[in-house]
Amino acid sequence: MTLRDAFIRYDVPQWVRRNMMKRLARLTADAFGTAPPGLGGLKSASALRRYALFTREEVSRIAGDPARTAAVRERLYRASAATASSYRRLFGVTHWEASAAVARRFYGYIGIDMEATPRGDITFRSCAFSRYFTPETCAVVSALDSGMIAGLAGEGDLTFSSRITEGAPCCRACFRYRRPQR
Repeated sequence: MTLRDAFIRYDVPQWVRRNMMKRLARLTADAFGTAPPGLGGLKSASALRRYALFTREEVSRIAGDPARTAAVRERLYRASAATASSYRRLFGVTHWEASAAVARRFYGYIGIDMEATPRGDITFRSCAFSRYFTPETCAVVSALDSGMIAGLAGEGDLTFSSRITEGAPCCRACFRYRRPQR
């Protein structure tokens, strides 16, 4: 059994989940140029809530400034893609189906139910963040999703066509490689 198979099949310990959430908070805070929210000692649901409220507040601070918003989105994308790329190497991900399986597991740990088709169509059926995010927050922070999927799958683009925060019953997106895959 590969490390990837074990990650997909078995639950990771709570301390690993906490570290993943802290890493996400640190990555997000760095993109905004601020300190991350304190998540130490919090259970998963409380940490997720604190992170979501922190993120919503940071997006509200840059609202109305397209240049800053674009810069934050770019930093979120790059940091997320770099992190996911390291997981791609660690887990030996070499094709779309493996990328989607690893992404599904990661998303599950932060309260997001994700499914992907072999063609790259992605449905986020539920999202814990949608209770806290405004449509503007979601639009900015979705750069993390784009980076995550691109980093795991290889160079490509994730395009959203609907979002829960905008009233849709689920989020829908599509990932397409920039170059044909062999």
